[in-house]
Amino acid sequence: MRNNLQPRATACTALLVLAAACGSTDNPTPEQAITPPAAPIQGEWVRVPLGAAADTVLWHNVLSVATTSTGAILVLGDFGSDPAKRLMAHVLTPGVDSLVSFGRAGEGPGELSGFSIALGDGDGFAIVNLGRQVVQRVDALGRLLDEQRMELLTDVPLAVSSAGVDVQSLRTGMAEDAPVVFRVASENARHTILTQRDLTPPDGNAVASPRRPALLPYATTRDGKRIAYLLPGGYSIAQRDVGGERVEISTRSLEAPARLPEEVAQLRHSLEADLATSGGNGPRASALRSRLDTLERERLPHLAWPGLHYDDRDRLWAVGRTADSTFVDAFVEGAFVNRQVLPCRTAGKRASLVGEWLALICDRPDRDDAPFEVQLYQYLPLDR
Repeated sequence: MRNNLQPRATACTALLVLAAACGSTDNPTPEQAITPPAAPIQGEWVRVPLGAAADTVLWHNVLSVATTSTGAILVLGDFGSDPAKRLMAHVLTPGVDSLVSFGRAGEGPGELSGFSIALGDGDGFAIVNLGRQVVQRVDALGRLLDEQRMELLTDVPLAVSSAGVDVQSLRTGMAEDAPVVFRVASENARHTILTQRDLTPPDGNAVASPRRPALLPYATTRDGKRIAYLLPGGYSIAQRDVGGERVEISTRSLEAPARLPEEVAQLRHSLEADLATSGGNGPRASALRSRLDTLERERLPHLAWPGLHYDDRDRLWAVGRTADSTFVDAFVEGAFVNRQVLPCRTAGKRASLVGEWLALICDRPDRDDAPFEVQLYQYLPLDR
């Protein structure tokens, strides 16, 4: 696959990228031709009240969250005190005061073993369980529909579609043709979706950037025909058709977010403890001291996995953190159209967007007994 990354920005503007905008008379090539930006999205994300169960459950350990096209929410986590309930799945439904819990730890059908990730799957959920190497399909009421064995190995699930499960290999090398994302369609069928070459920014150099997220911010449409992913460095999102060579780049020139003061203090305490146990000598101790010296200046990635989401109209949404809140950026036909900031603290990887519904797991450091909060939003047109 050739690397035809074409930036969606020029020197004269960051978003409106038609050649005529800069007074150029050159005719664009097929790879360079860019669709004009669409009209701004006329709507907003409105918070939807959840039933009493969402407020009374003491969420202690949240692994991931997923939502459906009807607004049901699946939370993978536990209730904290009962070890028999570890690694359970809990379904919340808007307006319903009870929740459905299932998926006890174990090796049997419907059970979970080891690491699991919940993903939105249209009007239901997909639970990808690496311990048992299975994908469980669950409906919006928490009922197990089927369980399919897949060769997931130790790769990490990124997204699910009707074409399969897209997974990221964390063992890949840095050679241009080294695979980064595979699509697993059945137990023994997998093929490469992205390589290291596809992650090369348009100018061939990554921007001097925040710490790179371990998992790739990534999304696929429900039919699996189109994907989006964050390029290394800065805030540049690539979109392409699977198997196609033309790539569209959307770039925003924004300063990367910094950690909150309390996050810096907590991380400093952890690094100093590591330094104390390292003996104070050797390359590891030297690396710890160097990071402690620059900790306050470190910047975070604009997006963390999953970070990117397609809705049912194939509009792309980017969900990330800004200060102590969560931003939702909208992109239509590759052009940024608007941003909304939601009162959710450091949702990070605990976000899911399906259809017109957005589920977030928010930090609540003011509540020692329940440090997480589930929030649900619905996208509503302003003229509704």
